[in-house]
Amino acid sequence: MEAKIAALLLEMQENTADFVKLGELQAEIDLFNDEKDEIEMTLLEAMEELENL
Repeated sequence: MEAKIAALLLEMQENTADFVKLGELQAEIDLFNDEKDEIEMTLLEAMEELENL
C-alpha cells in the first residue's frame, strides 16, 4: 500500500513538473507571437511608406 501511495505521489510530481513546463512553453510561444506581430506591423508600415514615395 505504501509503495502504491509513493508511486502515485511520484506520478503527481512528474505531472506537476510537466504542467509547469507546458506553462513555460506557452509563455515562450506567446512572447514569440507578440514579437512576430510587431515585426509584421513594422513590415506593413515600411511597405506603406515605400508605396507613398
